[in-house]
Amino acid sequence: MLLLLASAILVPAALIYWFIKRTESNWSLLWAELFGNTPAILKGQVAWVTGAGSGIGRAVALELANRGVRVVLSDIDHSAIEDVKYTIVSEAGLTDDDVLSLPMDVTKFDTHAECFKKVLDKFGHLDILVNSAGRSQTALFQDIDIEVHKALFDVNTFSHINLTKNVLPHWLERKSGHVVVLSSVCGKIGVPYSATYNASKAALHGYYDCLWSEVYNKGIKITMVCPGPISTPIRQKCFTGMLGEVKCIPPSSQEVKMSPSRAAKLILTGVANQLDEIWIGPQPFISFLYLGQYLPGTFRKYIVPIIFEPSKIASLRDGKGSY
Repeated sequence: MLLLLASAILVPAALIYWFIKRTESNWSLLWAELFGNTPAILKGQVAWVTGAGSGIGRAVALELANRGVRVVLSDIDHSAIEDVKYTIVSEAGLTDDDVLSLPMDVTKFDTHAECFKKVLDKFGHLDILVNSAGRSQTALFQDIDIEVHKALFDVNTFSHINLTKNVLPHWLERKSGHVVVLSSVCGKIGVPYSATYNASKAALHGYYDCLWSEVYNKGIKITMVCPGPISTPIRQKCFTGMLGEVKCIPPSSQEVKMSPSRAAKLILTGVANQLDEIWIGPQPFISFLYLGQYLPGTFRKYIVPIIFEPSKIASLRDGKGSY
């Protein structure tokens, strides 16, 4: 009897300890990575990646190509996506004809339809849309001008929504399609000094939850991606509180962040297994997300005052978990 009681206590405790110390994703993604489909099942599909010139978008584009997926690369930086295309053709085994460089400013909404037409002219159809374009921000709530809210929402939210809207009729006709949306842990838990960024990411969940309820039975899949600290250049050109002002937050030598390539592999595992929402990043962020999601009162009362102390915000953003 005592042995059973000890096992009932120690086994869950050991699992929780292992989860907190070792895991880089939520349980459903962890299970999929261990026992589910691999991204190899995506071979032969066509994927369009925005923000493909750097960061997570670039890593996802490269990983898609490595899996035999034909890719459309979009970014405001034409030279960056040409560099990605060169890397794909020289290293991933795809031909020049398997990759389309499609420069675009995602905030110019009136160009989205024409850009999508170019995708269809090239490949005839689209299977996967990866909305990865985005910017970061740092400013006190009371210092943020309304024009900054509008500008950051244009990049982080409305560009995703409008591009998806343009692609949706094509998917409804084909009864098949998959949109991958780059949100953030900030879309689930508000982080200080970046109110607009938090809101722009949280808004994505509202929009795409609604879309899911309208198309879940029509062959269209949605995967929301909530990354924690990933080693990307997103903080090198942050919005601040004033429109036109940019702040560079240099990386710390002590950063503990997930690599973009690892993030891309996890994202594509989520896509291959048609997961609705995935959380990725170093601990303790995954644990914070679970607490914030399922024990919000406890999280706000006991955890937030510790992790969101001004002296610890920089460490939090750098992925350091010594709290």
